[in-house]
Amino acid sequence: MRDGEPGADPFTLYADVVETPACLRIELQAEGDGYADLPRWCAGLIAAGRGVTRALVALDHDEYGAELIVLATGEDGGPGLVYHVYAHPQDEETGELYEEGEPTPVDVPALVPAEPDGNDSGIVLAGPQARQALARLYGAPAERVETACLRGVQHARETSGTIGEPFAPWLGALGIEWWAGGKDHPRMVLRP
Repeated sequence: MRDGEPGADPFTLYADVVETPACLRIELQAEGDGYADLPRWCAGLIAAGRGVTRALVALDHDEYGAELIVLATGEDGGPGLVYHVYAHPQDEETGELYEEGEPTPVDVPALVPAEPDGNDSGIVLAGPQARQALARLYGAPAERVETACLRGVQHARETSGTIGEPFAPWLGALGIEWWAGGKDHPRMVLRP
């Protein structure tokens, strides 16, 4: 989650630890430039081998779309890419996509084979095997995840500009609550 535009400038990073029935969840929220570094940071947490085994990164690019990246521990113990889509915004009148933004580079190997999934330049890794791996990773019903993934990109295009809403199909299918700590829950500032 973030506000601002991607870049190399410092940004404020907040963290919250939320207890769920299945695990302790670390929620990160970035404000300002540099938010696109979150996938790299999460991959580093997985690589450290200290209990972080998966990460779902929701990047809200405001008028430039929304992006969902899911990382997990690979067979070699290092981080790998499970699922990655970038939903370019769509012109309401013409239906054409604004393709100014590009998917965030994630320098980790794919944990499933890349499969052609249409002509959308935002589809990085989202074919049938990626959707099945995503369901297994979160212990979610495969049919529910399949449905969410197939309608997720269009939903994200239709709801961009509403905080958290572009990611609702995926989060709902995986049983994840958006910013579970809530606005009034105390957050730690990890870096100013």
